[in-house]
Amino acid sequence: MSNASFFKKMSSLFTAFSSKKYRINPAAQALSPQQQTALWIGAINSEQISAYINSYETGLDQDTLADALEEYWEITDSASAADTLFSLQEKGHRYYYNFLLPIFLNESPSTWQQKVIDYLVNNNSYESKDEAEYDIMKSLSLLENLQETYRTLEDDINGNYLAADYQRGIIAWDLGRMVVVGRMCYDRKLIDKAALEGILDTAYKAIHGAFADWREMAKSYIIGRAFWSGANMSLDGIIGIAEDLMRDSDSPWTQYRLS
Repeated sequence: MSNASFFKKMSSLFTAFSSKKYRINPAAQALSPQQQTALWIGAINSEQISAYINSYETGLDQDTLADALEEYWEITDSASAADTLFSLQEKGHRYYYNFLLPIFLNESPSTWQQKVIDYLVNNNSYESKDEAEYDIMKSLSLLENLQETYRTLEDDINGNYLAADYQRGIIAWDLGRMVVVGRMCYDRKLIDKAALEGILDTAYKAIHGAFADWREMAKSYIIGRAFWSGANMSLDGIIGIAEDLMRDSDSPWTQYRLS
C-alpha cells in the first residue's frame, strides 16, 4: 500500500489553500477534548492535504476523495476501507520497523538479506512464493531507507534526533495516517460515525500513552515517514509542516497539550 504519490497529488490539488493553515470547519459539531486531540494526531496529514483541522469532515470534495482512496489506498468500498484501517491500526509500517531496526543496528549489511528472510519465514505463513519475495524485497528497501536517514534527521524545534528517538518507534506515523484515512472514509460514507470514533479513540489511547508531548510525537511521525520514503524533497516538506505545527500560535499543537 503506497501513499507517497497520494499526498503529493493531494497537495497539488489544494494549492488554492496553500496560504490557509489550519482550516476551520464553521459547521463542526462540538467534540470532547479527547476527540479533538485525536484529530490532531493526524494534523500533519491534514495540513498536507488542506483538510479541516477541527471536524470529522475533511472539507474535501467527493470526487477527489473517491479518486484518492481508490488510487492510493485501494479503498473502493466498506470492506476495503475496514481492511486498510485495521491494517494501519494493527500493523502499519511499524511491523517492519520493529524487526528491521535491530537488524540494522546489530548486523552487517552483508547479512541483512538472510536475516530478513529468516525473520519473515519464521514469522509468516505465505500463500505463495511471490508474496514472500515481495515482503523480502520490501523489507530490504526499507532497510536502505533506514540506512539513508538514521541519525541524520532533525527539525528546527527538536534539533537532531537521538538514538532514543528511533528506539521509541513509529506508531505516530501509522496512526496519524489512520486518523486521516478514517476521516476520508467517513466523508465517503464507507464507515459510520461510530467506526470513526472508534478509530479516534484507539489513536488517542495509543499516542497519549506513548509520548509526553506533540514534539515527541512529531519525531516519531517524521522517523516513520523517513523509514518509508528515504530522504527526499517530500520529506523536507513534511518536516516543514511539523515545524509549523510545533511553533505557530494558531496551531492546535501550541494551544493544547497532548493530554
